[in-house]
Amino acid sequence: MWERVIDFLRSLPTPLVFAVVFSVTIAEGGALAGLIAPGEVVLLVAGYMVALGKLDLTTLLIGATAASIAGDSLGFLLGRRYGTTVTQSRLGRRIGEQNWNRAHAFMDKHGERAVFVGKFVGFMRALLPFSAGVGTMPYGKFLRSNAPACVVFVVGSVLLGKIAGAAAEQYLKRFGYVVLGLIALWVGFHVAKKRRRQSAQSAVDRTDSATSTEAPEV
Repeated sequence: MWERVIDFLRSLPTPLVFAVVFSVTIAEGGALAGLIAPGEVVLLVAGYMVALGKLDLTTLLIGATAASIAGDSLGFLLGRRYGTTVTQSRLGRRIGEQNWNRAHAFMDKHGERAVFVGKFVGFMRALLPFSAGVGTMPYGKFLRSNAPACVVFVVGSVLLGKIAGAAAEQYLKRFGYVVLGLIALWVGFHVAKKRRRQSAQSAVDRTDSATSTEAPEV
């Protein structure tokens, strides 16, 4: 089965592979999609495709870096334009008030440094561009810190995927695709665990919010 999956991925047209990688990378910062499908996973897989000879490394690095900057800039502009309208929306409530507060507090405390460091910190990567837009930071300052972070993030993720992919090919040749199946099961387990934890936290936030809005008894 795994042989067929790998063969299918290799048979996809190269432009389509690039389109998927760039679209997900943009969506991570611009549409809060990073909370569901972290962009580094896509970039790691893209790096693996480079190791297979499927993608051109230079094209991937330039395109993905531009997509990362564009996505984060979109997130910033959405925060500047819509602000609390998004945080109070259905999606915003699912993210959880605690997560929003953590992102806002991190941004308020560290400013431009938060923009750079947040690119490498889990859920912060998806929330900080929007949080920066909600605040008073000028776009120029945001971009000054965000662009270098995007370069480091993209290059590091892709090269790590490329190196790991080359090593994985050697293991697969020696031990077969059972190894790939075990890796997929491990990743699936941790993704499911993360989603359950986020759902539990969202439920707690909703309960706390409902409790705080109840009128006191006379």
